[in-house]
Amino acid sequence: MSRSQRRRQRSRRSKYDDGYSGFVSKLVAGIVVAAVLLTLGGILLLSREQKAEQAGLNSETFCPKEGPTAIHAVLIDRTDGLGPIQAEALHRRIVMWAKQVPKQGLFEIYEVSGDGILLKPVVALCNPGDGSDLSMLTANPEMAKKRYKKNFEDPVREMLARMRTDTEADRSPIFEAVQSIAVTNFGPDTSAHERKLIIVSDFLQYVPEFSLYRGIPEYETFRRSAYGVSRMADLSGVGIELHLLHRKSERSRQSVDLVEFWMRWLEDQGAVIDHYSPLPG
Repeated sequence: MSRSQRRRQRSRRSKYDDGYSGFVSKLVAGIVVAAVLLTLGGILLLSREQKAEQAGLNSETFCPKEGPTAIHAVLIDRTDGLGPIQAEALHRRIVMWAKQVPKQGLFEIYEVSGDGILLKPVVALCNPGDGSDLSMLTANPEMAKKRYKKNFEDPVREMLARMRTDTEADRSPIFEAVQSIAVTNFGPDTSAHERKLIIVSDFLQYVPEFSLYRGIPEYETFRRSAYGVSRMADLSGVGIELHLLHRKSERSRQSVDLVEFWMRWLEDQGAVIDHYSPLPG
């Protein structure tokens, strides 16, 4: 092989080696860039659910995984309609009650329905706080506020709108509704230290087995009756607020004796009466 041929061969090999080396360098650089982009993309695409998981909260309710710090349940009697003043007064009180729930405490709203089955909440949401102490790496404070507004304000507004057009129901199972909430919220398995039940009702129980429209029975007789025994509820240590919904056609039945009858029954279940007031309207 001549000297010139050897020089041309070395030149071709050098170009090949340079090209191969450049290809490998570009490939490695591409892999590194792709890895960085995937990592950044993974961080940026973390869903609300993953962020909530990292913060130790349920992504739908913002409640701690180990359970809420407090439970404030509101039971609203929907077995009759509301007047406009009652609806406005109730709406303002609901907003006030929601604000009183401590951070990571659960706020629930239930309705007394005519079927008397195990109740499911219309609203069930923990107070996420104002967002000021949430880490931007694990939660989105603005998103938390928006979700709280969506899952609280809209259902409450829709419920109150329905209540304005409600007609009188065939049944009014108030005892059953209280018993249902006691079982699902205030049992021995609850982790909440603070427990409250707010009842908004006309307190005129009416089911075939027992009706307060027939008059208020002597309490001890009621307590020992088959129906009274079947409606026992564990409300030990639960703070109770009673808010009376006046019915224009039933003012004579909604007496002090009626309220005292309910207070005595609630205390008999272990509850603590914190407050009583009629709702305006």
